[in-house]
Amino acid sequence: MKWKYYIPHIWDKPYHVWEDIWMKPDDPNFQGNMGNMINLTIDALGALEDDDNEKVRKLAKYLKSTGKEYWAWPYPRGEFWEDNVSMIINVKHFTRDDVINYARIYLQLKGSQVSSFDEMTEEEAFRDVRKEDDFVENLSKGLSGFSVMFSFSQSLSIEEQNDLFMQFYTLAIESNELTFSGVKNLDGVWKGFVSSEMRNRGVTEEERSKVESWLNGEKEIIDLELGPITDGSEAP
Repeated sequence: MKWKYYIPHIWDKPYHVWEDIWMKPDDPNFQGNMGNMINLTIDALGALEDDDNEKVRKLAKYLKSTGKEYWAWPYPRGEFWEDNVSMIINVKHFTRDDVINYARIYLQLKGSQVSSFDEMTEEEAFRDVRKEDDFVENLSKGLSGFSVMFSFSQSLSIEEQNDLFMQFYTLAIESNELTFSGVKNLDGVWKGFVSSEMRNRGVTEEERSKVESWLNGEKEIIDLELGPITDGSEAP
């Protein structure tokens, strides 16, 4: 079967310690955990070894003792882990190419035939996202963080909007060791979710305030709404 993938986060560093990858087969009747796609979360074992959650650290220690290269959910001795579309890799961190390779392995482990695995465009990836609120809810499952919604002033050109978005990502998100996943609807409204670069670390009120202050300081960013910090109750 032909599959396509899309990585929703901006990949601006050589290595990440966790990543989401969306995968869609050439099958109009397919149903995954995100509509007609699979949203797979991949974690590096090295990051889990230093997690704040004792249960996660114990799981990481046990997995490392097995000497295996990777594990796909369900994990041994990891019943507390709620994310059942996930994979842990026995590395400290991984590259973008690693994510693509392990996503393909995941599909094969789950019994899917993968005759091709090509990257989707952003337009194709978001084409089937019918409800932005449902999309953001899916992104936030199991994570501590907060929702964000904003628009750009109509006085800005598309190029200027793109430049301002990259400033937002660099100065408000990346500089605070956060990550942002979101979607822009047909009306030009961005809706997304801000969480920590370390998937199992909570976001603080101070970090939320920094993001809010930066957004409020940009007069060309309008209709701003920030949600409260969620506690990641579905997380391990």
